[in-house]
Amino acid sequence: MALSEAMVRSVLRFCSRSSFLLAISLSIVSIGMMPVGTSATTSKPLGSVIIADHAELDSAAVVQGTDVYAGDALDTGPGGSLRMKMGASQVYLLSSSAATLVAEPNAAGAKLERGTLGFSTSAPSQLEIKTLVGVLRGADGQPVFGQVSQVDAVTVQVSSFEGTLRVMDLNGHEQTIAEGETYEATLLPDDSGIQGVGAPHHHDINWKRVAKDAAWIAGAGTVSYLLYRYATESCYRRNCN
Repeated sequence: MALSEAMVRSVLRFCSRSSFLLAISLSIVSIGMMPVGTSATTSKPLGSVIIADHAELDSAAVVQGTDVYAGDALDTGPGGSLRMKMGASQVYLLSSSAATLVAEPNAAGAKLERGTLGFSTSAPSQLEIKTLVGVLRGADGQPVFGQVSQVDAVTVQVSSFEGTLRVMDLNGHEQTIAEGETYEATLLPDDSGIQGVGAPHHHDINWKRVAKDAAWIAGAGTVSYLLYRYATESCYRRNCN
C-alpha cells in the first residue's frame, strides 16, 4: 500500500532530527576526547632564543629561534651560553648556569638557579630577575645592564654595568645598586635559638659593596662582563631582533 504524503514528511523530519542529534553527540564526544595538553601550545611565548651554544631547554638541546615560555628550564654546560630576547629585554646565561623563566602580570624574566645571568632592558618595569636573596629590577625607569651570580648556597653577587638596580629582599627591604657598583648579599642564619628539622632558616641579609667599578671585577666577573657586553650591546643599543 502506498504511503501518504503526510507519512513521508513525518519520516523525513524524524530522520533529519536524528541526524542533527547524532552530529551534536559526536561533537561533544570529540571535544571531550581532545588531549588536555593542547591548551599549553596556545599560550603566548615570552620571547625567543637569539644565541645558543651547548645549551638545553627542559633537558633537550635548544637552537636559535626557539620560542621560550614561562616555566621553561634553561641550562648551559661548561663553556656554553644562551641569549634570549624577551620584548624590550634580553637575558643571557653564561657558562654552567641555569634559570627558570617566569611571568608576572606586568613583567617577565627569569629565576636564577645557579651560575651567572646577565640582562639588559630599555623597559625596566617589564623585567624582573628572581634570586635566592630577593627580586631584582631597574630602579628609575632608565635602561639598565646588569648581572647576577649565585656564588654559593647563601651568597649572591649583583653588578650594575649601566643604570641603577634595586633588589627587594625577602623581608621587603630595598637595596639600591648604583651604576658601576657590585654588591654581595649573604643570607644570615636564624639566630633565634629555635631548633628544628631540616635546613636552617634565614631571615636577614648582609649587604656588602665589594667593587666600585663593576666592569673590572677581578677574576670571572671581568670575563663575564666582557662576554655579556660584547654579545648584547649592539642589539640593545639598536633594538634589533
